[in-house]
Amino acid sequence: MDIALKYGELKKRIDIETGNILFYREGVKGLPDKVYQGDGFTVETKNNQVYLIDVFNTEKVLNKLLKSVRAKAA
Repeated sequence: MDIALKYGELKKRIDIETGNILFYREGVKGLPDKVYQGDGFTVETKNNQVYLIDVFNTEKVLNKLLKSVRAKAA
């Protein structure tokens, strides 16, 4: 199963107190079909499309991303 991510359709909200980042698609209602829990983030899908990405531990997610980028650059 392929999951579609149309980044341009997602809105972004940042909580300046916590640093949490929320990407969401407006107009999607109801419960998600699937919820994927990551280390510091959650992704929700409905009808095989991503409609919410919640990065609730930005430091952890960015550190993992930077380690991955450094490993590939080395």
